[in-house]
Amino acid sequence: MTGNPRLMRGGTLVGELRPSGMDMPLLLHDFLPGPGWAEVGPYFEAMNAVGPHDAEERLLERAIAAIVALGLTLEHPDGGRTLRVHQECVLRIEDGEASVRYWVQPYEEGSAK
Repeated sequence: MTGNPRLMRGGTLVGELRPSGMDMPLLLHDFLPGPGWAEVGPYFEAMNAVGPHDAEERLLERAIAAIVALGLTLEHPDGGRTLRVHQECVLRIEDGEASVRYWVQPYEEGSAK
């Protein structure tokens, strides 16, 4: 799993993100579940289930808050910084695919990517 971003919950691997493309501003990945996915997956399923008619975004807000409460991080093992999910990046996972939008730079300028 070296070099690919990893979704972590504390010391538990939730999954690995393997880059598969780009749909700006999103980076697209194949998502490979890890040992922690069984516990975390239902939170992403709840977020994905929020329909487009959540006019005040309260359901989506609650689903995202539940994910934030899990303390998930996106780690870049090849030298990038660790980012807090839905605080420093947006992460969606559905049907074996993940999309990430960074709010902060995951790498310092000139570092390994």
